[in-house]
Amino acid sequence: GNLTFSGSIGNTTPLGNLNAIGTTKLNSNVTTTGSQIYNDAVTIANNPTLTGKGITFNSTLDGNSNLTANSGTGNLTFSGSIGNTTPLVNLTTTGTTTLLGNVTTTGSQIYNDAVTIANNPTLTGNGITFNSTLDGNSNLTANSGTGNLTFSGSIGNTTPLGNLTTTGKTKLNGNVMTTGSQTYNDAVTIANNPTLTGNSISFNSTLDGNSNLTANSGTGNLTFSSAIGNTTPLVNLTTTGTTKLN
Repeated sequence: GNLTFSGSIGNTTPLGNLNAIGTTKLNSNVTTTGSQIYNDAVTIANNPTLTGKGITFNSTLDGNSNLTANSGTGNLTFSGSIGNTTPLVNLTTTGTTTLLGNVTTTGSQIYNDAVTIANNPTLTGNGITFNSTLDGNSNLTANSGTGNLTFSGSIGNTTPLGNLTTTGKTKLNGNVMTTGSQTYNDAVTIANNPTLTGNSISFNSTLDGNSNLTANSGTGNLTFSSAIGNTTPLVNLTTTGTTKLN
């Protein structure tokens, strides 16, 4: 049967560790001084906030609801898809986060701390923000819908991504390193003098920003399909690799 928590957990006196086995329904906040482990599918409602030291979802996570998750000094691990059956609304994470499956929200996704990816996830939402670093030997496809796709820290600095594909207005505020291609399908704005390194880099829309840009496309092409600096001129532009200016 189901494991249903209709009220808050640990609101008055936090639990130590919570280990849930069975299809689980979370309808309120959960507070633990130790870890939270959800071994099977979880459905959320009523915009819960989860607070603990290490939070792990070992299966899927769904629900027409906001989710705020703070894993403290531990890791926040999503082993299965998020929002695949029923998209979440807004997702906000605090704590070192691991994404091992697709993430779908009707609203925003905000990752406040370092994120590691695996298994080639696709992130779909309306506004996606990485407020720290992003790493992982994996492809990433990110679609921010009508919102912005913001990378505030470096991408692939510790572990380069495979291929990176973005859809939605994109802000690059740090270096980007991939072993494969980088494809930016919509307008890109840069800051903080980023260096982009990959094997093929494509800007399929405009590129702006009061910043230097260094781009190295390795054995692939470096393609600029639209205007560079038309709205906000770049400072210095340095390219390495066969370059196409369209």
